[in-house]
Amino acid sequence: MKNHQLDRAESKIKECIEHLEFLKKGFELFNDISNYFSEKNIEMPYHKFDDVSNFHLLFVITELEINLCLKNYYNSKSSIEKKYCLKSGFLIIYEFNKTLYSNKNIINKLCDNNEKIKKNYKEITIKLRSFRKEISLNTKIKNIRNMTAGHFNTDLKEFLDIVDSIDEENDIIMFYELGLILHQFNIFLLQYIYTDDDTTKGNQF
Repeated sequence: MKNHQLDRAESKIKECIEHLEFLKKGFELFNDISNYFSEKNIEMPYHKFDDVSNFHLLFVITELEINLCLKNYYNSKSSIEKKYCLKSGFLIIYEFNKTLYSNKNIINKLCDNNEKIKKNYKEITIKLRSFRKEISLNTKIKNIRNMTAGHFNTDLKEFLDIVDSIDEENDIIMFYELGLILHQFNIFLLQYIYTDDDTTKGNQF
C-alpha cells in the first residue's frame, strides 16, 4: 500500500534541499559583495538580505530536519523505532524555538518600519506561543531534550521511561503543526522582501 505520508516527507526533503542550495548561492554572492567593499576599504551599507536569509535558513534547516525524522518514522517497523525517531525530532523542535527566541530582536527590527508586516508577524507569534504551550515545550519537550537527546541522563532507567512515555501516534502531530508555522514564517519573510512600504530602502544598497 502506498504511504502518502512518506511520499510527502520525501517531497519536502527534496524541496528543502533545493532551497538550501539556492540560499547557499545567495550567501556566496553576498560574501563576494562584502569582500568587494572590504577590498575598497569602504563601509558596506546595511542590507536586509543577510538578516532575512538567515531566518529563511533557520526555517528551511528545521523543516528539512523534521522531515528527515518523519521519513525515518514512516520507514520504521516497530513502536520503539518510531519513538526514537520522534525523540530526535523533539530536539529539533526545542532548538528551533531556542534559536528563534534568541534572535527575536533582529526579527522585531525587520518589522519596525512596516505596520502590515508587524501585524502579520504578531499573528504568527501568537500561533507559535500557543504551539509552545500545547506541546509543553518547557516541561515535556525540554525534559526529553535534556535527559535523552542533548545528552544521556546518568539514570538510564529514567532515560528508558522518558522514551517509553512518547506517544508515537499522537506526538507526531507536533511535527506537522510546526511545519505549518514554518510555512507561515517563510511567507512572512517573502512579504517583507517584496513589500513596497519599506522606509529603510534609502539606507540600503
